[in-house]
Amino acid sequence: MLVLVDKEGQLCNRLWSYAPFIAYALHHDIAVRVLYLGPYHEAFEDLGRFPRITFPEWSSRSYDYLKQLTHLVHRLPRSLRRALRVDSLRFGDPAYERVKPLDRDGLVLVQSWRAPVPQRYMQSEHDRIRELFRFRRESTTKVDALLSRELRPDDILVGIHLRRGDYATYRDGEYYYDDATYAAFLRQLPAQFPGKRLRVLLCSNEAIRPEAFAEFAHFSVPDATGVEDLYALSRCDYIMGPPSTYSMWASYYGRVPLLFLESAATPVKREDFSVIIHQNHFANGRVLYGESR
Repeated sequence: MLVLVDKEGQLCNRLWSYAPFIAYALHHDIAVRVLYLGPYHEAFEDLGRFPRITFPEWSSRSYDYLKQLTHLVHRLPRSLRRALRVDSLRFGDPAYERVKPLDRDGLVLVQSWRAPVPQRYMQSEHDRIRELFRFRRESTTKVDALLSRELRPDDILVGIHLRRGDYATYRDGEYYYDDATYAAFLRQLPAQFPGKRLRVLLCSNEAIRPEAFAEFAHFSVPDATGVEDLYALSRCDYIMGPPSTYSMWASYYGRVPLLFLESAATPVKREDFSVIIHQNHFANGRVLYGESR
């Protein structure tokens, strides 16, 4: 059994932390317990979809104890870990294969954010990952109805993630763009889709100023929650925004081509959009930050 003991950041960080291990477990029919999905349980329709993948709601107060237990197990002599049928997997471990003998009939405590795991299962198990993390019907119905009202059958819908909030300080504000910068990105779109009617979906974790985008045929999800915006982005034809696990999950979940706006000078070219196949990795072979996970 794999026990995932991380509670890394907000929703999409946690999804990217858990999903590779869940995909691996689904493929090999291994039990997984995800302990700290926390307040995000309510975002999903059917987390009980697969009996061997469970999400018990552990109190966050237990997190520090389990973290220390994971470190303690890691320091035990290998012979004792084998005898007890217990092990741990943490950031910096060189390969998943070390704990593989125990993942089926032992107990492996996993600090899953960036711990080593084979990533190829994120594609082969994509449909089941999507089933497991299917958003609640209330959220999808609201978004689906909006898109049905706003779009014509031949429209091209481009979702733009106006990431604000903590991005004012993240990496010293490198990806914190103002409205004028986002508008400049949007002005490059018509040349990439000649003869097409473009619609723009604006999503943000701060209040949006519609007047800043008045020149574009735009709309937003009214009174959107983070989950509703995430699902709406996954329904777009294309997504663009600063590097974020949020837009990455929308791309992966909906198989939507994504373009990361890594600087204010990033050119918007249709051929540079590509679907995320696993965290930081695009279908066109590009790797964000040069990371291997």
